[in-house]
Amino acid sequence: MEKLRDELYEGMAGNGITGAAADEIWEKLQGFASFGFPESHSVSFAYIVYASSWLKYHWPTEFLCGLLNAQPMGFYSPNSLVQDAQRHGVVVLGPDINRSQYDCTVEPLEADPADIATYYGMKWRRGRGPVGDPLRPASGLRMGLRYVRNLGDAEITRIEAAR
Repeated sequence: MEKLRDELYEGMAGNGITGAAADEIWEKLQGFASFGFPESHSVSFAYIVYASSWLKYHWPTEFLCGLLNAQPMGFYSPNSLVQDAQRHGVVVLGPDINRSQYDCTVEPLEADPADIATYYGMKWRRGRGPVGDPLRPASGLRMGLRYVRNLGDAEITRIEAAR
């Protein structure tokens, strides 16, 4: 950026921008240079945010399952993700030696359609998604064996093979 400073000030002066106004523009450009990115990147990022938000809202159990199975990602801890999902009506089932796989899974669930979770004014049928969506069979997230502390890959493989 420093290489462009003189050229920028000359151009601004040629357009009647001098003194404090030119200095303010320079400061803002320096700040933007630290974190700015191309429009194509921002469009791509916006699309990912939109798609993720849509999935989280309409298919919260499946969305949580995907996030937990993609860990570690470095944004939020698995515990934070689970707590947020529970506030949004996701039923989280603990690890089960007879049912859990290595990764988390989505499994059918008996749930009352009238059992509604409300969070920040939004309503979700527990295990079924948002109240405004068509009623669908309930599902819960079964925690994977990889989330059991001190249970390694070798032990998980033996458990799965023994079933």
